[in-house]
Amino acid sequence: MMFLPMVTLLIFMFIYLSTFENQNNLSYSKVRQSNKALDILDRRFADGKISKDEYLRIRSLLK
Repeated sequence: MMFLPMVTLLIFMFIYLSTFENQNNLSYSKVRQSNKALDILDRRFADGKISKDEYLRIRSLLK
């Protein structure tokens, strides 16, 4: 009699926790992508491919 509610609760907990974990992974990947864009921008500025004004303008857009 108690088995069915227990199993149902465990299923809902599993679904909730797996959804929460996926949300964390998505936000981490977004942060990592923006860091990658900033790294590329820094490298282009260091190589002299873009001006200081362009660097600052793009950097403000990425942050």
